Amino acid sequence: VLEVVKWAYDNNITVPGLPRKSLMGLPPRMEPEVWDSLTDNQRKGHRLTLAGVRQKNRSIVADRSVIDRDLGDAEHLSTFDRFYLPHNMDFRGRVYPVPHFNHQRADHIKALFKFADGQPLGEFGIGWLSIHLANCGDFDKMSKAPFDDRLKWVEDHEADILQAAADPVGSIFWWGEADSPFMFLAACFEYAAWVEGGRSDDFISHIPVALDGSNSGLQHYSAAMRSLEEATLLALMASEKPTDLYQIVADEVRSVVESELDDPELATIARLCLDQGITRSLVKRNVMTFAYSSEQYGFRQQLLDDTMRPLSDMMLTGQLKAHPYGMEREDGTMDGGFRVSGYLSARIYQAVTRTVRKATEGMDFFKKVAGALAHEGKPMVWTTPVGLPVMHKYAVWDVKRVQLFLFNKSVPIVEAKSYDKLDREGRGVITRLQANIRTTPTDRIDKEKARSAVAPNVIHSMDGAHLQLVVLAAADEGMGAFALIHDSFGTHAGNTHRFFQIIREQFVDMYENYCPFETTLEEARMVLSDEGQDRLPDMPTKGDMDLSVILDAEYAFA
Repeated sequence: VLEVVKWAYDNNITVPGLPRKSLMGLPPRMEPEVWDSLTDNQRKGHRLTLAGVRQKNRSIVADRSVIDRDLGDAEHLSTFDRFYLPHNMDFRGRVYPVPHFNHQRADHIKALFKFADGQPLGEFGIGWLSIHLANCGDFDKMSKAPFDDRLKWVEDHEADILQAAADPVGSIFWWGEADSPFMFLAACFEYAAWVEGGRSDDFISHIPVALDGSNSGLQHYSAAMRSLEEATLLALMASEKPTDLYQIVADEVRSVVESELDDPELATIARLCLDQGITRSLVKRNVMTFAYSSEQYGFRQQLLDDTMRPLSDMMLTGQLKAHPYGMEREDGTMDGGFRVSGYLSARIYQAVTRTVRKATEGMDFFKKVAGALAHEGKPMVWTTPVGLPVMHKYAVWDVKRVQLFLFNKSVPIVEAKSYDKLDREGRGVITRLQANIRTTPTDRIDKEKARSAVAPNVIHSMDGAHLQLVVLAAADEGMGAFALIHDSFGTHAGNTHRFFQIIREQFVDMYENYCPFETTLEEARMVLSDEGQDRLPDMPTKGDMDLSVILDAEYAFA
């Protein structure tokens, strides 16, 4: 995989997620008579294009620096029999590797890792390797298909898989379209080696096979709230095929947008959105981050970052003639999808809050508890299911305003302000800038930050605890190789069948013996005044879900 990553990068091959190596060329300089013939709006559009290319090139330079270091690290580490990734925990108990070169990075880095010690596939290993292969490819949305369909897809495409492994350069047109191209290629190599080894259960496999939560943040809320309805939406119930919350929300948004075609003020933007398609991939990140307190403004920013700006980049490189979501501003320039992002973010937020009401109720509860504590200048404290004390404290900092003077050739002397300075030779202006610098934290609590950050912090502490409980239980059964990314659990294919069960067992056991709402409320009552306790919310009303049904939910982590 390393050799293929190097080849694709060195040859500037377009693979999703892989940085460009070459800079983008600037448009040719216009002749004076051509420039003079342009309207003011056309000149503004040209300047915006130039600014966009320059900004993209600065990003490419930064990305090149990172990938050059990554490939150098990979080359160096590949000379050893094995190496280790030390990890640490953040204050919530989430586990992260310490080195920058690690398996929690983008696809082209994550795919470089394999376990130093292999494990025989055994009776079920090739099935799980095949499911992993189908998940990484995600052709025809296989990751949302029943397991039998994923196995059938691998069987039907075995010739393509073997060809990708035999000639990755010649077949990049196929595997390069996968959802996680290099992870998919790594699985193709492993599958081909199993075939070449006689399709034996004794084949020693080295790559991590991942089992991912189905929107784990909302899964945690669903289990904590005992919400049967939302558990059904989040694959926490047995079903013939995986449920897809992202598609459910996309369908709800589409329905709302279709209803606005009759509104004269919204018809144009609604038709534009429908023509481009309101898909699960469009809403996925918004829905995924909702459990971590992302709201309408955050949704808009995510749409701009994930959808609109990449399309703008494709315009700059000539892959698109026009931005598919672009709308004309009052000054005649195109907005690069800004207005559509605002329009869609509002509809997606409404659809999510209507769909997962219990999770919304749970988040509101944590915000009110944090707010009551912050009002009295107290941090919010709770202990996780693994015994880790978490302190949720965002202090107000003392801030000093510092004045800086910087030489600025682009400011004409005639435009200098009274507080600026001229340089000694009179060549330009030394412009005064003011910067606010945080110095020391105070005893005061930032009430707004305490409220906005508490819901993600509680849920992150829950998924961190779940991950640690899974590792402890698996280690007790002799497993010792893990590739973990918060709600993604990876181990050897030969151990995955049992690991698959342990993940659900520990999830059920954790919430049968622990309630984050009761814990945070009790901790708050211990430190608040009588008046402060009056500000605390009532316990959220829980449903009557029997958590043991999750043990049979085969698509909960799949």
